[in-house]
Amino acid sequence: MITSALHRAADWAKSVFSSAALGDPRRTARLVNVAAQLAKYSGKSITISSEGSEAMQEGAYRFIRNPNVSAEAIRKAGAMQTVKLAQEFPELLAIEDTTSLSYRHQVAEELGKLGSIQDKSRGWWVHSVLLLEATTFRTVGLLHQEWWMRPDDPADADEKESGKWLAAAATLAGYAWAA
Repeated sequence: MITSALHRAADWAKSVFSSAALGDPRRTARLVNVAAQLAKYSGKSITISSEGSEAMQEGAYRFIRNPNVSAEAIRKAGAMQTVKLAQEFPELLAIEDTTSLSYRHQVAEELGKLGSIQDKSRGWWVHSVLLLEATTFRTVGLLHQEWWMRPDDPADADEKESGKWLAAAATLAGYAWAA
């Protein structure tokens, strides 16, 4: 039997996000649906992933703008699924890196600096830890992710960016791997 991309994407989204504690089961269901559509159309916009359905598109945007939806709760659900899957493997690799997401449209002015003082690039910095199975390098899941914007004046930074690596290591140490 051939499984459609949507079916696979829906199964993945349900396994990763169905435990998200968003305060209302309808919000969690919406998260699963939005994640499935975005996974089916990986790298595409909400408009494209909505397949021409204005209701689906508006539902996705309402979900994203909802003040009761916590990015932390979504990240936690994904990390907990990764931890659960990790128990199946005897050896894992935690690959971490920091990257920038550069934006050029109107909202970019509200984002942080990406380069040097003279550089006009604006966007977000993202530090991620991806868990891989050590022998096949199969992706197990995203274990940790932190987003931040650099202030225009480096003197205004709350902490050194090297602290993101330490925070990621502390997160990894907080999971009961040896249990």
